[in-house]
Amino acid sequence: MIYIFTGEINSGKTNSLLKWSKEKPYIFGILTPKNEKRERYFLDLNSGITFKMEANEFDVNTISVGPYLFKKESFDLANQILGNTVKKLNKGFLIIDELGKLELLDSGLYKSIIEGISLANKNEETVKLFRRNAEAAALLRPGSGFAERTGQKRKAEKDTG
Repeated sequence: MIYIFTGEINSGKTNSLLKWSKEKPYIFGILTPKNEKRERYFLDLNSGITFKMEANEFDVNTISVGPYLFKKESFDLANQILGNTVKKLNKGFLIIDELGKLELLDSGLYKSIIEGISLANKNEETVKLFRRNAEAAALLRPGSGFAERTGQKRKAEKDTG
């Protein structure tokens, strides 16, 4: 089963998921909270490991979308963590934060989203929770192109925004 948690940009979706994930067993995946400097970072919910998401102008091998610049190696590591989780997960929640502009371009966490959707199609014991911003609201809708590329037929959608 797949749930999609949506809301406006900077409305507290990630913080809500972080709080929720601390109260539940069998929560796995990646969140992208902000630190005290308002910089986004990756948080592996299983290990608690964090690593930088945002790049600066001196970094090489970056991904850009709009005014944002991200470390490609950080996305590679997040996809590796999520991929390893998908291979081992047989029950619980898999959270992928977030589906956004990069994923619409088959970049960012796109690879992990595809793997998560494939797992959802194979294993009803596992629940996938994707966070997306309102701008990417059409991402999994039939006719979007993305839905057809993944072969996904949504079984459930939880929409808060």
